[in-house]
This record gives sequence, C-alpha cells and structure tokens, in this order.
Amino acid sequence: MRGKPTCARTAAAREDRPSEQPAPDGFQASIAPRSCLARRFCQNATLMSKALPARPRVPAKAKSAFALVVSRYNSEYTSALEQNAHEELLAIDPNATVEVFDAPGSFEIPLIVKLLAERRQYHAILALGIILKGETAHADLIAASITNSLQQIALSHGVPVIHEVLLLNNEDQARARCLEPELNRGREAARAAAAVAHAVREIITG
Repeated sequence: MRGKPTCARTAAAREDRPSEQPAPDGFQASIAPRSCLARRFCQNATLMSKALPARPRVPAKAKSAFALVVSRYNSEYTSALEQNAHEELLAIDPNATVEVFDAPGSFEIPLIVKLLAERRQYHAILALGIILKGETAHADLIAASITNSLQQIALSHGVPVIHEVLLLNNEDQARARCLEPELNRGREAARAAAAVAHAVREIITG
C-alpha cells in the first residue's frame, strides 16, 4: 500500500568527499607498522561486512506495521531497495502491513520519517536512499546530516529507524548493493527492521 508523496520534488546533487589533509610532520613516524594480527582482523572485518544478517524469526501473531520512506532520486537503485525490502518483510512476517512513502531526494527523508514516527503506528521505519559522490563535499554533508537526523528521530520518538541511505562512490557500488543478491541492502534493512521491531515490542510489553 503506497502513501501519498509528502514533498515537492527538489534538486539533489551528486557529491564527493573532500581530499584528506596531510598528517602533521612526525605523525606518521609515531605510528607503529600494522601487525599481522591487525591485518587479519581488517581482512576479516571486510569479509564479514559483506554477509547479510540471518533472517530473523518473529512470532506468527506479530502482525507488525512497517513504513518505507524511499528517495526517488537515483530511482533505478532506490526502487530496487524498496522492492527487496518489501518482499523480505513479507517473507519474514506474512501478516505484516507495509506502506511506502516517497521522498524527492535523500535529504528530505528525515522530515518524512519524523512525521511518520509521530503517528506512533509503525513498529519500524525504513529509510531507503542512494547518494552518489561527485566532485564536491556536498554528498558527505548530506549523508552526515541524514545520519544524525535519523538517529535523533529514533531516540526522541522511541521508534526504530533503519538507516539505509547509502553514500556510495559510483554506480558499480550501487548496482552491487541494490540490484545484486550478495550485498543487497534492501533485504538487509528488512531483516534489521523485523528484528529490532520484535526486540522493542518484547521490551515494552515485558
């Protein structure tokens, strides 16, 4: 079931990360070479980050309600995130209700999430968007603002908010995370939403 678009369309930008500043004189010399153990840890962390979380088990009588807030900028990828998240939520909880709300771009997602959180009728809200880096630092600023805003909404309203607004370097990364099964972040978001919704419900109901 699709909710009505909430905002007028605004321009969204492709952005990039500002270049790193050189380290102060002598700073590099004070850092010990990375050990073999540290290298193995970093390699393992990289491998683990590619694995989707296991599909959670929820009670048959859960009947959870979820809202998807989806940016329509870079729609080839965000529509795939939406579809995969929607299908996965229903695979986990066939009795769930899922509503979809459009945002013109990723920057507008937090406002819509806030308005939905204030309704207090959803067990979790999923924020889905793609930000592709360009030639300025604008993307990093947008991504940081979205991250902070979504966290504050979740904490202020006591409603789980799944942050799946992805800041990516290029379209190859977007295809891997939105269109391919191995790193699919739509499925990942759905599993996280179902799991945290169940956990919060158990805490509240005792």
